[in-house]
Amino acid sequence: MKKLISIGASFMLALTVAMLPSCNKSDSSSSISADDIVGKYQWEDSQTDNWELRSDGTFLRANDPTAPSMTEIGKWELDGETLTITIEEIAYSHEFYIEAGFSEEDYQLLVEENNGPLPKEETYKISDVNEEGLTLHKPIESMDMDMPLRFNRVN
Repeated sequence: MKKLISIGASFMLALTVAMLPSCNKSDSSSSISADDIVGKYQWEDSQTDNWELRSDGTFLRANDPTAPSMTEIGKWELDGETLTITIEEIAYSHEFYIEAGFSEEDYQLLVEENNGPLPKEETYKISDVNEEGLTLHKPIESMDMDMPLRFNRVN
C-alpha cells in the first residue's frame, strides 16, 4: 500500500511540474516566430514613428500614419531574436512638402539627398514580444552599447 501511495505521489509531482510553464520551457517555446511580431506598432516615446511588419515580409515605417511626410518601404527578416530591416525605398509626400512651402526644385533635392544609398540595412535584437508590443535593441557601435526601443501594438 505504501508503495502504491509513493508511486501515486511521484506521478502527481511529475504531472504538476510538467504543467508549470516556468519549469517546462524548451528552446522552441522561448523562440520568437514571425507570427509573433507581425502587426502595426507605434514607438512608445513618439507619436510619429509608426512601423508595420506585414506577414508577406514587407515593411513600412511612416513618421505620421494619417498624413506621412516620409515613408520608408522595404522588407524584414527574422533570424532567432534578430530582426533585420532592409529599406529599399524612401517615399516623400509631394503634397506635404509643397504645402509646407518647398519649391519643386527643393523637393527634388530633398528626395535625391535622402534616398541614397539604398538599400539600407538595420539590425535589431528582440528582447520582448507580447500582445501589447515589442522591445527592440538597436546597437550603437561607436559606444559599444545598445539602445532599447519599446513599440506598442496599434490597430
